[in-house]
Amino acid sequence: MHSNSKELSKRPARPSLDAQISITRPGASDDAEIRLIIRIAMGKTITAVMTPEDFALAITGKSDVAASLILRNLRIEEQSNG
Repeated sequence: MHSNSKELSKRPARPSLDAQISITRPGASDDAEIRLIIRIAMGKTITAVMTPEDFALAITGKSDVAASLILRNLRIEEQSNG
């Protein structure tokens, strides 16, 4: 049992959202960008844009791969822990 297991069990459960994921390659050229699109609700999407090389690294297990985010009809707000 991890030392912080009790702390994790005290946290309120985070609500889950249903979503759909699409991976697209706009255009057919080899150097095109890859777009990973997460559709949360009608008209609300998060799109991560990256190079094919970075996408390949990400899906083969590399962490913290660079991507640009495009938000559509969404805002990201920071939550304070205090």
